[in-house]
Amino acid sequence: MLNTTKLLYILPELALVVELLPGKKPNDFSIQSFRQINGEFIDENQFVASNVTKLFEKLEEGEFHLILPDYLFTNTIVSVKETDDKKIAEYLQETLLPQIALSTATHDIDTTVLTTFKKQAKVQLSAMEKTVLAPIRVGASDSKVTISAVSPLSWTIKSLVSLEPSVTVLQVGTHLYSALHYIGVDQANQALTQDADQIAETIKTLKGVEANLQTLYLLTDTLTE
Repeated sequence: MLNTTKLLYILPELALVVELLPGKKPNDFSIQSFRQINGEFIDENQFVASNVTKLFEKLEEGEFHLILPDYLFTNTIVSVKETDDKKIAEYLQETLLPQIALSTATHDIDTTVLTTFKKQAKVQLSAMEKTVLAPIRVGASDSKVTISAVSPLSWTIKSLVSLEPSVTVLQVGTHLYSALHYIGVDQANQALTQDADQIAETIKTLKGVEANLQTLYLLTDTLTE
């Protein structure tokens, strides 16, 4: 059996099942198999439970890393005036999370220290309401599928962009997904391809705030480009 990594993308109008084969270098992969399954899986920021169940029935047994649109997450970068890992964790748990009404009782929360500089840390915060994933848990439990992790869509293209302030625009089906990339990921947005001007206006706004923003990565068709 091949030692592959399986990714399951669930997006509003389609799902993607991608199997990656490890390369010779660490963190290098090639696509072993790719499958697209059409259907309405997310409507108004909620999963369509019946269609999610049908989707899981079509999947082969195995462990999958689940990728979801960024708008289902609270996903941002925060500054913490601490550099010690323990003190950073204490500040997040005791001060920041209560301030923004996030709790491990109601949300699945993941934090990652991105950088520490001049007695200050940049921390990536990603959280999702536990109730949002309820249809996923039901679909997985009724099948032979195991979900190993859940990540925002913007992170799946992080390795494709250089370590500089940049914006990515990814087109999947009739939807556009944009995000500000640097050391972490911030300012994620989405729009229909017919409303590409909304993404363009967002990029102008980001450019006005971040003077070092120079690069735009487009993974789109020529019309959107």
